[in-house]
Amino acid sequence: MIDEDGVLRLAVWGAGIMGERVARAASSLDGVTVVAVVDREGERARSVGDRIGARAFTDLARACESTGASAVYIGLPNAAHRDACVEAAVQRLHVLVDKPLTATSAEADDVVRAARHAGGFWMTGFSYRFRGEWQRARDVIRSGAIGEPYFVSDTVVEAFRSAPAWYWNRSAGGGVIQLQSHHVFDRWEWLFDRDVTGLCAQSIAPDGHDAELSAVIAARLGQALVASSALSFGVGYDAPPRVALTVQGTHGVLELDESRRLIVTTDAGTTEESFHDDWLVAELAAFAAGTRGNDSGLPGLAAGRRAALLAEAAVASAEGGGWISTVADRGWR
Repeated sequence: MIDEDGVLRLAVWGAGIMGERVARAASSLDGVTVVAVVDREGERARSVGDRIGARAFTDLARACESTGASAVYIGLPNAAHRDACVEAAVQRLHVLVDKPLTATSAEADDVVRAARHAGGFWMTGFSYRFRGEWQRARDVIRSGAIGEPYFVSDTVVEAFRSAPAWYWNRSAGGGVIQLQSHHVFDRWEWLFDRDVTGLCAQSIAPDGHDAELSAVIAARLGQALVASSALSFGVGYDAPPRVALTVQGTHGVLELDESRRLIVTTDAGTTEESFHDDWLVAELAAFAAGTRGNDSGLPGLAAGRRAALLAEAAVASAEGGGWISTVADRGWR
């Protein structure tokens, strides 16, 4: 699946906001060549492809046949991920699928079966795992520097003047739970190495909106850690994003914010670190390494399915109310 010269030939499927960013970032990596940009809107594919010297196509099969692509990044609307992954499996490609893996756990099961049959390396794009401040936070927590964690608050508030219309279309996989909670659930279980064992959610879809724009989720991880997440999108205007993670432990507190600062306070005092790494380049480099067999610790299909299951539970709780137990699913991880 990799050329004799060691080059990974990547097709970017979806020429939207993330597809364009991925195409540019991947083009900067040694050992990776973006050979195709695929989008059903041919002109949009050509626009992105022309900027990086890649050919434009309207379907993946033809792109693979014409360019010999060995891998694909899938950056399509959420509801299209299941079918796109199955098609990528038919083409026997290495696959990086942006989160969420799929909109439901049943769809995720379909993808897992297709991938097992096809082979190749499959990775779910949980980008927070590749951000320097989050990696450092995980190291601090695992080191015991703040003691035993017992409380987590995780907030993401964003606003966009010109987001894709499908963001606000439930049937297309839109709504803040599908757009953001997969990240939240994955980083919680990754940071603390504990399963989310139960959750309760509430959400709001303001008048005129098909999908929810805000949600709050309360959860338990293991037996001794409670967590909450507040997620919200603004529509029709731009505003600076607000990201805030707070972890309180028995000996200290850890904080992250949108400026990419990490602050740790214990009885020994307060330390502060700032990070400026390019997380997207790091994520794509990790994917390329995974296709060459260096896949230790990378988020695979199991992580994507797990987040889909938890997001599904959050949707069910928001619609029906009440606490939902989420069975530990280690066999998939």
